[in-house]
Parts: sequence; structure tokens; C-alpha cells
Amino acid sequence: MQTVTRFAGAGLAEVKCILWVQAFDAETKQMMLAMFSLGDVLAGAAVPTARLSASASVLLQLPEQRRSDFDHAGFSVWQLSNDLYSGTEGCRAWTEREGRNGSLSFQEMVSLVPALLLDPGPSQLCIDMCAAPGSKSQQLLQIMRAKAGKAEPEGLVVSADVSAQRACLALYRVLSNAESPASCAALANAKDFPHMLDPTGARLEFGGILADVPCSGDGTARKNGQIWRSWARKEALGLHSLQRNILLRALHLMPPGGTVVYSTCSLNPVENEAVVLWCLRKWRSKENVDVELLDTPALCLAKCGISAAPGLDRWVVPSPQRGGPLFSSWQEVPEELKGDGVAGTSLRQEMFADGCDDIGGFCAPKEMARCARLYPHRGDYGGFFVAVLRKGFPPAGTPAVKLTPIKMGDRGAGKKGNRGHPLMTSQFGPVRREDPWWAEIVKFFGVNAAWAEERLQKGLFFWQRLHGNEFPERLLLVSEAVAKLWAAVPAAPGRQPAWVRLGVILFEQLPKGFQTQAALSRWRISSEGAPRLGAVLGSRRACLPAGQLLAMLRAEHRQMDLELFSPQLLQLLVNARPEEGGTRYDCGAVLLGVEGLGLPGWETCWLPAVLTPRFLRLLVDDDASEGLAEAMEEDAKQQIPLSKQQVHPAPVSADHPAPPPGCWAGLAKAAHELCSR
Repeated sequence: MQTVTRFAGAGLAEVKCILWVQAFDAETKQMMLAMFSLGDVLAGAAVPTARLSASASVLLQLPEQRRSDFDHAGFSVWQLSNDLYSGTEGCRAWTEREGRNGSLSFQEMVSLVPALLLDPGPSQLCIDMCAAPGSKSQQLLQIMRAKAGKAEPEGLVVSADVSAQRACLALYRVLSNAESPASCAALANAKDFPHMLDPTGARLEFGGILADVPCSGDGTARKNGQIWRSWARKEALGLHSLQRNILLRALHLMPPGGTVVYSTCSLNPVENEAVVLWCLRKWRSKENVDVELLDTPALCLAKCGISAAPGLDRWVVPSPQRGGPLFSSWQEVPEELKGDGVAGTSLRQEMFADGCDDIGGFCAPKEMARCARLYPHRGDYGGFFVAVLRKGFPPAGTPAVKLTPIKMGDRGAGKKGNRGHPLMTSQFGPVRREDPWWAEIVKFFGVNAAWAEERLQKGLFFWQRLHGNEFPERLLLVSEAVAKLWAAVPAAPGRQPAWVRLGVILFEQLPKGFQTQAALSRWRISSEGAPRLGAVLGSRRACLPAGQLLAMLRAEHRQMDLELFSPQLLQLLVNARPEEGGTRYDCGAVLLGVEGLGLPGWETCWLPAVLTPRFLRLLVDDDASEGLAEAMEEDAKQQIPLSKQQVHPAPVSADHPAPPPGCWAGLAKAAHELCSR
């Protein structure tokens, strides 16, 4: 059993710094008493994403851990204590695997709050300003999908991050699992994110902005022992300027009627109330459009079912030096600690509730009670802070501010010769009807003409090129809002976001050197695109008996000899024709499906594969294949014998609604059964 006693080696001075609010905050005193008496430490919240996966057995055994209060947002949430997470046989390994596979998002319960409070509509334009690793962006996309119903969301979520490594690795992977045309990722500095203008000069209005800013993370001290050893005053104080610059930029980007959600996983008022208070004072002192701080505790209760404490209206600020004094007002700070020096080495007037003299009267500290603090002892979750702000409308007759788009040359994300991750060389461009690669894909896979033409006319197909190559590596599908954003230009020079990902990948190139001579086309179906293409490909696809697909998943290299498949199946997949010495097949990518899994609303699962001269091979990774195999084995216990299921072509319809991307069997069934109890 894990308890907070494992942090007993923390220095008392630093513990005191983490808890400097205790001088004025009775809630913090209660929190500490509760923390040191708790037997368990929260391991996290299992949140099935759009790609539901794996065996239901683990979660079905834990119905009492399900948080049905999140169902209204389209989330299926299980809250697991550390004791259960580590002590239940197979639970930890299963959860970690499904997290890698994208079936689950494993995080603190309170991390769900910002996306639920922002609550975007299906056609809204949103920015996640500090997105990596991407869980909150994924939640925003999930909410938009739930509200769109059977249709695709028309809006977008821009997932921005200042780190190239985070944007190209963690963030890219999470958005790949989200499988949403409304997603896009950019390398961009949150405090400098530009106004984006369409070709007519009209401003793109980001009606929902999430600013989950970098913070000291002291709210995670209950589960993260490293915080107790590494936390320092200088780091916490040094983040204040960055945090307020990000929030102030969000207020400028927000259109009238728009919403900004500011959040941290910290209980430090210098990173929380002090930031919100200064930004409101700064904004109201210069702008004629008001920004209102909404009653965030009430919103937390209404939208999340979480009881939150109000924000603080007074607090203390520590000296940067370890073990130094705490100050309750700017007047108490000695002159040698005042100034605008290196971040974390001095104190600034805006860190205090009394604030700066010139703008202090524009927002009273008592207004900070409308912020929300989430304390661990109140709900068995981590410490968290959140504030919801909404911009009003300008007075009647106020002239609109005219922004002029700058002239742009190449709007691609990268340039040939860029070092680092290959995605930093990405170049994106719309698909044109005359492109030879487009004609090849349509002919080779028999893409439904009506489905393709509708999206082609709207400009929803994009090529992605890498390393400056003329030949594209991927074919992408995006929402109308993402296409519009790509065509937009910034209102200020030097601030063009570097796009590393747009929408969902439908097709991509086979690996270099793989079946170079045998494959008739180098294009293959991507894992994230397979569910969308099952209903629109007229050739090179078929549904297998579940038993045969399960055998492939369990086979070495996930491949089986062609002699083990029926001629009927191979004829459906490819143009099989007899020749002297045997049968000849048109080798290359194919799409395999399995039907009859007994899932409500999901009868077919599609997987990418490739046909070689000797084998039929699935193109899925280890985690995905293991999760699906377990799901099929679980489902087979309750279904008809696998041998009775027949091979047959699946229907093609241009009007077929987009299925839930990548939905595997077990977890969807678990959610359905638990919700109906």
C-alpha cells in the first residue's frame, strides 16, 4: 500500500514552501491532515477514448469504480485507487498496454475538468495552448464528437506546444489515437500565438481556448514523490511571468462571447490567483471589452459533479531563498528582493493580492473567490486550480479592429535541411484532382466516387511531404475548419505556426524496401484511417471469419500463408487469376474486417493489411493486436461458434455515416453494460 509517508525525506523548509497558504487558508490545513491519514494514493482515471479497446474483464470486475457522473460528456471513466491499480492481478499491465494503444487515457481525475468546463461545440474553433502530451486535446475532440452525433465535427482543436520533441512525439501519438479530422498539431509558443486571418482578412475566431500552463506541479505531490525532493521556491516563482503572459495572450485571442479556461496542477497562489488577478487588472485597464471571471466552483459542480473550494483572496509570497521569510504584502518585501531580474531570483509586485498601484483598482482580490481550487481530501484526486473567463461584447458603435494579413510564401511547417525530428520538415498541400498519386489511390482501392468528390470539392484532402520530397508520404482527411486554418495567415510577421499534423491519416507509403518489386502500388491504408475507409473502398477489402482473423493476430509476425485462405476471400481482396505454375495475385495493401462481434452499434472492425506473394499480413502493432485478440476471445465466449461465420463482402455506401474510429470489442461492451445497470 502506497502512502504519503514515502515522502518523509522531504526537507521541512520546502514542505513549508509548498504549504505557504496555510497561514491564511484553513482548507489547506484540513487537506494536510487528510493526506497524512489516507491509506491510498490515487493512481489515476481510466478514460476510454474514441478508440475503445481490449478485454472488458478488468473493468467489468470493478463496477464500483465507475464514475457515471462523467457520462454526459461522452466519457467512460473508472477511478482506480493505487491499491487496486497495483494489487489487482493484471490490472496495471493491462492499463499500461491500453494506454500505449490509445484505448485508455490514464491520468488524474481532475485533469478531466478543464475540457469539461470549456465544453466546445461541434463547429467551434478551439486552441489547446500548451497541449503536450495531448490528453486534454483528446478530451476536447471527444466532446465535439459526442455533440456532433453521427456527423463529423466541423470545428477543430489546435494542439500547440513550444517543444519540438513534445509536439512530434507525445502529442503526435495521442492525436493519432484520437483519429479525428478536426485535430491538428503545431509547434508554437503559447505566449506568441498569432491572430489567424483568412484570405479575405477576416479573423478566425477561436471561441474556446484552453490554457493549461506549465506549473510547478505541487498539486501532484500525493502521487509524485519526486516533487517532494525537487520542488524549489525559485522554480515556482520563476513561472509566474510565463503563466501570466500565456493567459494574457489567450484573452487577446478570445473573440467576444468566447471562453478561456486557465488551469494548473498546482495549489500555489502565485501561479494561480495572482496570475488571474493581474491579467484581469491589466486587461480592464486598457480594453473597452470586459472579461468576466465566471463562478467556476458552480461550474465544476454542474458540469463535472465535483465540489470545489473557492479561490483565495489573500495569500503569502515566499522569499526566493530556501528557508527565507514569507511576505503578505509588497510593502514587506526588502528592496534587495524587489525587481524584474532573472525569473525566480526576485519578487514582483503583481505576485501580491494588493497588486500594482496603477492597475490595482480594476479588479478586487475578493473576485478571486470565483476561481476554483480542488483539494485532494475533498474527492480523492490531485490538487488542481481552474478559472473560467468569458469575454463580453464591445459597446454598440465600436469600430472593428482591422488586421492586415502578411504576405506568406511557403505555408508549410518545415523546410528542407531542417534538423531534428522528420515531422519538422513536413510540408502540407491540398489534393488536386489532376494529381497522379490521387488517381493511383482511387483506382487501386476503388474509392467510392461520390464520397471522394464531395470531400475533394470542399478541399478536405491534403498531402503530407517530408524532407522536401516532391512525392507525398501521406494522404490526410481534415475538417472544413482545419482546411480553412491551413489556408489562413498570421496577422504578425514571424509567427506562422509550424504544422506537424493535420487531421487523420487515410493512406501512407509502405516502408522503403518492403515488397519493392511485388506491390503494384506503394500506398497502404493507415491504422487510424482504416475504420473510415471500410465503407468506401470498392476493392481490395473483405470481411474474414472472426476465428481466422484471431488466428492471424496470434500468428508469428501476424501473417498466414495464402493457402490457408479460401479462394473466395482472395478473389474479394485482389484480382486473383490462374497462371502457369499457380495463381497470381496483385500484391499490395488490402483492408480486412471482422463482423459479428456482438457490439451495440459496432458490427464491423477494419484493420490494414498487405498481401505478399506468399502471405497475408496484418499491419498492426503489438499492443493493438494483443488488445484486439483478447477482446475477440472474450467476445467469442458469448457468440456463435467462429467456424459458422462466413466470408462475404461488406456493403459500400457513400452516405454511410463515419463509424467510431478504431473501436475494438471489449471495452465498448463494458461501457454499454455498466451504463445500462
